[in-house]
Amino acid sequence: MITTLLSIIFVYVFIVLGYMAKRIFKEDMSTKTLTLMSVYFLQPFVTIWGFSTAKLHSEHIYVPLLYLAIILVLLIPTILLGKMLFTDPKERAIFSIAGFVGNTGNIGIPLGIALFGEQSVIYTTLINIANVFVVYIIGVYIYSRGSFSIKDSLLNIVKIPIIPAHTHKHL
Repeated sequence: MITTLLSIIFVYVFIVLGYMAKRIFKEDMSTKTLTLMSVYFLQPFVTIWGFSTAKLHSEHIYVPLLYLAIILVLLIPTILLGKMLFTDPKERAIFSIAGFVGNTGNIGIPLGIALFGEQSVIYTTLINIANVFVVYIIGVYIYSRGSFSIKDSLLNIVKIPIIPAHTHKHL
């Protein structure tokens, strides 16, 4: 009961911190700044904490692989549906990636604790790491294809600093 209550409070702490930062810094704090703070400061903290809650075993590898499989199963029909609904490539790209981009870190881990207990942290942490790679490889590529060639879209994946940062910090 206490763990569930603390995890729910943790979710609201993140919401309040974002709200307070925006109120204090006004125009100096954009959503991009909040995202960068989350990615480079909060998510590494949450991930390190997540790995400290349980010993990583080989069977845990199936969790991110299952997550990736689900994403790919959902992505293919979403791309096809996007092609039927939108003529503008940028709108099609946004529609295609919006369905599989989730907040699996700062919000997902506490919600996992609230729903499944602290033993879920290792799983939600692994899903969070898989999600980072999905968003910053598949998501960047699909979004870039709304405006760029295949070659430029692939280069945009490499230009995003998040992959080297996450690879270095988490693996």
